[in-house]
Amino acid sequence: MADYRLKVIPKPDNPNTTVLRVRFSGPAVVGDGPDNYLCGACGKILCKNIAHGQIASVVFNCDDCGSYNAIIAE
Repeated sequence: MADYRLKVIPKPDNPNTTVLRVRFSGPAVVGDGPDNYLCGACGKILCKNIAHGQIASVVFNCDDCGSYNAIIAE
């Protein structure tokens, strides 16, 4: 199991960008994979038990710190 800190980015200005607002205490996405994606600013778990590379082209807005986090395809 690995934890990946996401890249913090400025608030997207493109209206076609998919932004998931994490507005509750739990992660926004839960799967059955081995990895967690964390907020790059505060470390909150935004996606839990995800296979690395399974989610792409999504920006998460962390409610704890307000930062925008991008999952960058590697």
